[in-house]
Amino acid sequence: GAVRDGTPLLGICVGMQWLFGGSDEAPDVRGLGVLPGRCRLLSGDTAQRIKVPHVGWNALEMPRPSRLLAGLAATTYVYFTHSFAAPVTQDCVASTTHGGRFSAAVEQDQIFGVQFHPEKSSEAGLRILQNYLEVCA
Repeated sequence: GAVRDGTPLLGICVGMQWLFGGSDEAPDVRGLGVLPGRCRLLSGDTAQRIKVPHVGWNALEMPRPSRLLAGLAATTYVYFTHSFAAPVTQDCVASTTHGGRFSAAVEQDQIFGVQFHPEKSSEAGLRILQNYLEVCA
């Protein structure tokens, strides 16, 4: 379809999760499958109890350059509200930790996703949306 033909796509929050093969949130429902992996419920190890849903500001760790995250400082904080999260894969351009490490942003060709809410993430969120629009131009 259009995604495979190079049409730009930005998945936000659960929209990013739908880019993957599936989620434990709805085990019988397949995701788009454009990115490998499965979304899982946030959880800590046995010694660490974490609050779910995860609601609040977390810093992004950006392991490689990204068109979507261009111009953001290394210590950029963004706003999350979610209970399920995508794995860290080769498409991960930003990760963060709540219990365990998960993908906060992904990018593959013209496909982008953010687990956080750019519309609630102040100047950083506006920059990300601007970057996406520039990629689409």
